[in-house]
Amino acid sequence: LVGCDWIGKLQHLTQHRKTCPFQEVQCSHEECNQTVQRRELQHHEKICYFRKVECVICGVVILQHEKDKHIRDDCLQVLICCPNRCIDNETDVTLMIKRLDLEYHIKNTCTKTILDCPFKDQGCSVQVERQHVDKHVQDNMAAHMMLLAKRCSSLTRHILSLTEQNVTLTEQCEALNLRCLSLTQENEDVDEDLSEDEENISDQMFSTFLSCGSYEWTINDFPTLCTKHINGSAFTSPIFWLRGHRLNFLVYPNGIDEEAEGWLSLYLEFSEEYPKSRKIINKIPHVKNTATVICRLSVKSIEPETDDVSQQATHVLKLPGSWGWSEMIKTTEALSTAYCNSTDGSLTIKCKILSE
Repeated sequence: LVGCDWIGKLQHLTQHRKTCPFQEVQCSHEECNQTVQRRELQHHEKICYFRKVECVICGVVILQHEKDKHIRDDCLQVLICCPNRCIDNETDVTLMIKRLDLEYHIKNTCTKTILDCPFKDQGCSVQVERQHVDKHVQDNMAAHMMLLAKRCSSLTRHILSLTEQNVTLTEQCEALNLRCLSLTQENEDVDEDLSEDEENISDQMFSTFLSCGSYEWTINDFPTLCTKHINGSAFTSPIFWLRGHRLNFLVYPNGIDEEAEGWLSLYLEFSEEYPKSRKIINKIPHVKNTATVICRLSVKSIEPETDDVSQQATHVLKLPGSWGWSEMIKTTEALSTAYCNSTDGSLTIKCKILSE
C-alpha cells in the first residue's frame, strides 16, 4: 500500500492488512459510503455528515447533515415567530412561541387570529381579529339586536308551524287507530267465519274419508313382473287408506311358497297410522293393535262374460301383520286375456272393507 513501509513475509500480509494504517476502510456510519485510510478513520467519523447527533434544543437524535433543517422546520421546542405577527404585550415585540404550542396559540390566544362575529348565526357576516371582537360587538350592538329579533321571530313562526303539523299528525294517528280497531274487529269476524268453514270442511272430509271403503290398484306390465318375481318373491302396492286403516297390497305372482307355486298369492298389509290431516285425525277413534274387519279381495275381470275372482272373510288385523290368500287365482289364469290386458299387460286388483 502507498505510504506503508511494512516489510514481512507474504504469509503474514493478510494479517497485516487488518491493522495497516494505510488500508482503505469503510466509514462505520450507516448511510455514509466514503472510504478513508484507517489512520484517518477516527477523525473522519467525528466530522462525518452521516453521524448521529442530538438536537441541542429538543434532544431528538438526528443525522449531522439534517441538523440545520431540523431546527429550522421540525424541532418542536425551538422558538418561532407567530405567523400572524402578534405582539408580546410585555416586550412590545413580535411574540416568539415554541413550535409545539403554535397550533393552540393560533386557535385560542393569538390576538391577530381572524374570527367570525359571535352573531354570525343571526346574520352578521363580519370577520375581525380576536383583539377587536369585543369592540365590534359593542359598536354594532343595535344592528346585532335587530338580527337577533328577526331570528327569534323566524323561530317563533317555525315553532307555530310545527305545532300545527303536530296537531294534524295527532288527528291522523287517532283516525288510523280507529281504523286499526275496525280492521281488528273485521279480522276477528273473518277468523270466526273461517273457523266455522274449516269445521264444516273437516266434517265433510271425515265423512268422505269413512265412506271410502274400497280401493283399486292397476298393476302395469304384469307379465314382466311375473317373470321377475319367482316363487316366494313379492312386490307391493302404494300405501292407501280405508276407513282409518293404512293398507297396502302384497302380491306374490308365482306363489308365496312351494305349496302355492303356480298360484297368485294376494295379501293385505295393515299398520296403525293415521292420515296427515289433523282435523280428521282428531275425529278418528284410536286404532287398536287389533281390529276385526270383513274384507273382500278381488282380481278384476276385463271381459263382461268373466266374473271377478274374489275372496271374502272376517279377519283380525294385527300390528304389524298381513293376511290374505295364498291361492287367490292361478297365475296362468291371471295372465289370460280375461284378466290381463293384452295391450299393456295391466292387471287390476281391488280391496273392499264391507264392515267393521
